[in-house]
Amino acid sequence: MKIYQWIDRLFDTYSKRSCFVVVLVLVYWTWQNIWQGVFMFDLARVSNYDTLFSFYENLSQYSHALLIEIVLDMISSNSVSLISILNAVVNNVRIIDILAVFFTVILFMKSRQKKSWIFLIVLYILMFAVVEGSLFYGFQVSSIDELVSILHILSMITLGFECVIIVYLIYRIVGYVFEYIRLFE
Repeated sequence: MKIYQWIDRLFDTYSKRSCFVVVLVLVYWTWQNIWQGVFMFDLARVSNYDTLFSFYENLSQYSHALLIEIVLDMISSNSVSLISILNAVVNNVRIIDILAVFFTVILFMKSRQKKSWIFLIVLYILMFAVVEGSLFYGFQVSSIDELVSILHILSMITLGFECVIIVYLIYRIVGYVFEYIRLFE
C-alpha cells in the first residue's frame, strides 16, 4: 500500500505531472540526438572506398535514430523530393516517435519559454537542410572520392549541430529535474 502512496505523491499535482512529461520528451530527443551524433562521428571517420563500405555494412546499428532512418530510406530511393521525404517519414515513423512529436507540440504550445523551443526547432531545421542539401549534391557526384569528401563535410557540420543540441537538451533536463525535486519541498 505504501508504494501506491509513494507513486501518488510523485504525480499528485499538475506541476509534477507536467515536469515529468517534459523530462520524458527531452530524454527522448536527447536519445535521438546521441544516436545521430554517434552516426555522424562514425561517418566522419570514413576516408576512402574501403572505409565507406565497411561503414555501410554497420548501418543497422543506427536504427534507433529516426532522422538517420529517414535519410537512409531516401538514399535507397535514389531521389530527393518532397514525395520521397514523405514516403521515408511514413515508412520509418514508430508509435513512440508519433507520441514524442505529439507531446513536443503540446509542450511547445503550453510553454512559457517559447524562445528555447524555437532555438531547438531552428537548429533542427538547419541540420536537416544541411543533410538534405548534401544528399542532393551527393547524388550528382561523379567519383567515390568526391562522395567521401561530401560525407566528411556533412558529418562534421552535423556533428557540430548535434553537440550543441545535446548539451542544450541535457541542460534543460537537469533544469527540469531540479524543478521537479523543488516541487516536493
